[in-house]
Amino acid sequence: CDSDDDADDRMETMTLHYDCEPCPDDAVCANGEFLFCKGDNKKLIRGQCKYDPLQLKQVMQQMQRKSATILAQRAGQFECQQFGFYNLVYDVHAPFAVNSRAMPATELALELAKLMRFDYQSHFFKSAFEKFKTSVHDMPLLYRDDIVFVENDDGGVFYSP
Repeated sequence: CDSDDDADDRMETMTLHYDCEPCPDDAVCANGEFLFCKGDNKKLIRGQCKYDPLQLKQVMQQMQRKSATILAQRAGQFECQQFGFYNLVYDVHAPFAVNSRAMPATELALELAKLMRFDYQSHFFKSAFEKFKTSVHDMPLLYRDDIVFVENDDGGVFYSP
């Protein structure tokens, strides 16, 4: 839409624009026209700049699959390290040893960002990961066969049961 300075000109010429809407938050507009949404992966949906729900759901499903794989590998490595012969053959040193089946949420997020080729600092990735974490946490225990999330003071941990 036009600026307030132009409102007087419109009144003089009697060319009022009644269909003019304000520019949505997080959007770039020029001359009353929507150009694009600011931020990564946002789209104009019903007059607001939002993440595409379908794309967000797909990313969360990928996170679910990749997390299950990462956590299963971690659980396997942790169990194998309990045997001295494994440590001798594979030369597992303390800095590379897995000390727990559980993986801190921040560590899993970093690993997922690398695997999925996302910027760990991006708002889209953080939003998707938080929704993923909430969905795993809120999932009934009966359906949690591959991933469990437990909240703690450090932000929570994920593990494979």
